Formats: sequence, C-alpha cells, structure tokens
Amino acid sequence: MIAGIGVDLVHVPRIRQAIERWQERFLERVFTADEIAYARRRRDPAEHLAARFAAKEAALKALYEMDVGGHDPVVALERLIGENGLGDEQAEFARELLRGVLDHRAEIDGLIERTAPAWPAAQLAPIDRNILRIAIREFLVDNLTPVGAAINEAVELAKKYGSESSGRFINGVLGSVAPGKAAAQEGN
Repeated sequence: MIAGIGVDLVHVPRIRQAIERWQERFLERVFTADEIAYARRRRDPAEHLAARFAAKEAALKALYEMDVGGHDPVVALERLIGENGLGDEQAEFARELLRGVLDHRAEIDGLIERTAPAWPAAQLAPIDRNILRIAIREFLVDNLTPVGAAINEAVELAKKYGSESSGRFINGVLGSVAPGKAAAQEGN
C-alpha cells in the first residue's frame, strides 16, 4: 500500500508485470536454466530452490559433524531438521542426500582423489570434502539433480561455509567430474 493513496501496487497490472520481469531477471542471474526449469516443474522457483538449499545445508552440517566431531550423521541430521524447521519434503531430500553419500562414500572419495590427485579426500578441508560428496552424489550416483544445478549449489555452499578459495576449488573439481566433461575427454 502506498501511504495515503490506498492502492495496493501489486494489483496495478503494469507494476505487477514489472515485478514479475524483475523476479525473472533475478532468477536468471542467480540460477542456471536447468535449475529454473527443474524448480518450475515443482512449484514457485525461488521457494523451491531455497527449500532445496536449506535441505542441503542440513545434510552438509550432519556430514561435517560426522567428520569433525565423530557424531552419528543420521542423529545429527534429525536434530538439524528439527532445529531448522524443515518441512517434510525438505527433510526427506536431506535424508536422501545423506543416505546416498554414506552408501557411496568410498566410491565418491575415490573419484575425488582421481580428479584432484594433489588433494586426497582425507586431506581436504572437511567442509569442502562434504560439499563435493553431496554434489557428486547428486549428479553421478542417481541423477537426482541436473549437473549444472548441483555444481552451482555446491559453489554457493562453498562460498557460504568454506574458505576464500573453496568456491573455485569445488567448481574445478566438479567441472572435471561432470559426466559431459568425461565424455568429451574420451572423444579426444
């Protein structure tokens, strides 16, 4: 409402259209086309992507607690789900990510070590190692998420929780692991 005028700007068609165009441009700058398409198939893109990111953060924190504190990651995740008020869909996505990483951890760590031989998985910063594990699990283990979306979300997690260079490192490793990259290299 504009004070004193009594008009709700969202109901003025031109203003509503301008807001929708701004939202669309914002989404295009922040997310890849794959991420936006995936989210649109589900519901409101911004809401869906924020919910997925919150679920990934919870899974990441549970894996971090496992690596650093020796905590049971399943128990840690359930605690984080409650603390963060994750909805049923978010909670199930976080559980699915965690189960996938735990079930395939040896394979994923082997892939990380082959891709970044100067950085054995055990020597990586725990936050970087677990961001890589989650992303690789998403796009290689069962194609849970489009490759571009998984990489972008991993880089965002690295920027938020990792060191200054984590984002570039995560992007480089995941770019080398991505299925299209491997197929292109085999053709050469």
